[in-house]
Amino acid sequence: MAVGVEEKGQELALSAPHALFSVPSGPVLGSLYDVTQDGQRFMVFGTNSSSLGVPLTLVMNWDAELKKK
Repeated sequence: MAVGVEEKGQELALSAPHALFSVPSGPVLGSLYDVTQDGQRFMVFGTNSSSLGVPLTLVMNWDAELKKK
């Protein structure tokens, strides 16, 4: 969300808030966003709808396989 800010003498006048962009909704682990250390940028986390339904392959004990070689 964003608002316009205008200085009027000793006070600030704020415009009505408006959305800058939409954020995908759905189940999320952790935060939906993060801010850079300098506060100048942020990243929004979401899902790519084309990746929905793609199987996940979990390889356990992979380091033991490396030791065999």
